[in-house]
Amino acid sequence: MLMTDFAAIAGTYRLPRSTRVPAASLLDCAAILPLYGAAHIVVDASCAAVVFRIASMHYLHPDAFVGMAVLYHAVAFGLQPIFGLAVDVARSPRFAAVLGCLVAAVALLLPALPILAVVVAGVGNAMFHVGGGDVSFRITPHRATAPGLFVAPGSVGLLLGMILGNLGQSASAPLIPMALIASLLMARARVPESVPITATTGMASGAELVVGFVLLSIAARSLLGFLVTFPWETRPAELILLTAATVAGKALGGILADRWGWIRVAVGSLVAATPFLACASTYPVAAIPGLLLLNLTMAVTLAALADAIPGYAAFSFGLTSLALLLGALPSLLGVRVGGPVIVSLVMLLSSAVLYRGLRILTCARSVARKG
Repeated sequence: MLMTDFAAIAGTYRLPRSTRVPAASLLDCAAILPLYGAAHIVVDASCAAVVFRIASMHYLHPDAFVGMAVLYHAVAFGLQPIFGLAVDVARSPRFAAVLGCLVAAVALLLPALPILAVVVAGVGNAMFHVGGGDVSFRITPHRATAPGLFVAPGSVGLLLGMILGNLGQSASAPLIPMALIASLLMARARVPESVPITATTGMASGAELVVGFVLLSIAARSLLGFLVTFPWETRPAELILLTAATVAGKALGGILADRWGWIRVAVGSLVAATPFLACASTYPVAAIPGLLLLNLTMAVTLAALADAIPGYAAFSFGLTSLALLLGALPSLLGVRVGGPVIVSLVMLLSSAVLYRGLRILTCARSVARKG
């Protein structure tokens, strides 16, 4: 470990002595997180319903549907760093979340314009995620609990949207008033202030190492969609269990990591998931626990990037989504290759670079507290 790696980061900012949230009470924060989690379900359900409804209504050729899915993901994930930077500059995460929720609902009103509907849904998704992600960082500053609880319900929304989209236009119509209600409640709910940075705001030279290692780990984790196949995932019971495991992993990851340590939980779960996904992905009884372990890392990577780029929480959230997009591109394009050896190597690479990034950040935070 080079001292300059983390000393440079620690020299950029000092962690506050208290992580008390000044603008909202603990009761306010306890209400905000479930509200944004519920809105996350509505937004992701709306976006998934748009994509799958287009497939069911227009009888798309499989190649055309793949193109539509790639377009949606490119907009929804690729634009997040741009929107996130705008949110950080304007300090308006609540506005972005509310507007994103409304825009996603508007996409449901465009069944006759499939390409426009997909683009609008992607824009709404991107805006909501960076806004809601920023709010979650404010609820538990320098901790992974709230970010994990915020992102977890999204998988429920994706499953719900897929079902409603396949059922047609009328089935997804109730999502519109639900989005309006969620937007109204978010607009009225107070948002915590961001924790002030007591020294120069920005990214020090050593922080690029943390950002690079964590983003590489995220992209490698996302690449597993290209390497690992689940031939059973279209069966209803197994699909529900898969979704439940994903939700549980994302939700529990931040809680466990804050309790037992980011490195121990995030890196340990990646290593533990390797044999399940590399050697037994064709068996739900083994693959589903592996997916739960894999998703334990998400909250930590979100919080780590926010800590590494102080003052740019929404931008850091967007960077994680961009890394997910880059890693998922082969899978989105329908390429399939893999094998136990390749999967194991990719997961161990993801574990190693995540360990390195978190180690640098942990040492930097220790130096900052003592400074």
